[in-house]
Amino acid sequence: MASNDPRPTKAERRENARAKAQALREEQVRKARRAALTRRALIGAGAVAVVGGVGGTIWYSKSAEEAKKNSKLPSAVRDDGSWTYGSDLAVGSSNADAPVLDVYFDYSCHFCAVFETTHAEEMRTLVSDGKITLAIHPAQTLGQDWTNMAYNAMGAVLDNEPAKALDYHNALLSRLKTAFSQQDASMLTGSAIDDVASQAGLSSDTRSAIKEAVKSSGYQKWIDTSTQAFRDGGFQGTPTIVYNGQQVDLGLLQAENSLADYVNSQQGAAPTAPAATPGS
Repeated sequence: MASNDPRPTKAERRENARAKAQALREEQVRKARRAALTRRALIGAGAVAVVGGVGGTIWYSKSAEEAKKNSKLPSAVRDDGSWTYGSDLAVGSSNADAPVLDVYFDYSCHFCAVFETTHAEEMRTLVSDGKITLAIHPAQTLGQDWTNMAYNAMGAVLDNEPAKALDYHNALLSRLKTAFSQQDASMLTGSAIDDVASQAGLSSDTRSAIKEAVKSSGYQKWIDTSTQAFRDGGFQGTPTIVYNGQQVDLGLLQAENSLADYVNSQQGAAPTAPAATPGS
């Protein structure tokens, strides 16, 4: 039996869509505020535990001024502090004529960790297939020790074992996600930086370089440079995703495969079919 209710007009449908989008944005703001409070409690508590390492060595940071004077940028990063990947997944490479996917993040940002763990394999596939050049933009937006340690560790990896830099980058954000979900500040200490390096298969020489970089804040100049680039871009928070020069609505990138679907839709390709689940 046909319904007597009139179909919504185009204007009504458009207004309903706007209302839903506004509700989604407001919910994201509420979630971000709750996460920020939790993150400050979690990582703030971890600040007293930023010691450790092999043999009980204390990992410390020098004063910001001294660190900046003696620090450097990793050799492979660009002027804005970012680094790129092309189809060979070599640091500093790019895919000619492919759109750039810029990922701005903070190593202490829970939402960044969720984005990374959700879409890491999609990004690798999109890069390997030549559909995008991936540009990774770290920033210190939250003032957390974990970010400073991760930055310095990544600088050492980029300079000493760049072939494993992407794996280590992924692993650092995965560690944050786990620590956040378990509310375990002990997972975000100096010794954790080395634990992640070991799990990522980094060499003993690179791990030694990581410890020295973290101890001396050897890449403070990189932290300052890339963070300033983030601010100069006018961005308001992390993660910020920019595709082909246009900022992407994070509401479109919540599900697995949604990033690949978005890129494919922008390039006129068929959306990626979702992976089959066991038993389906």
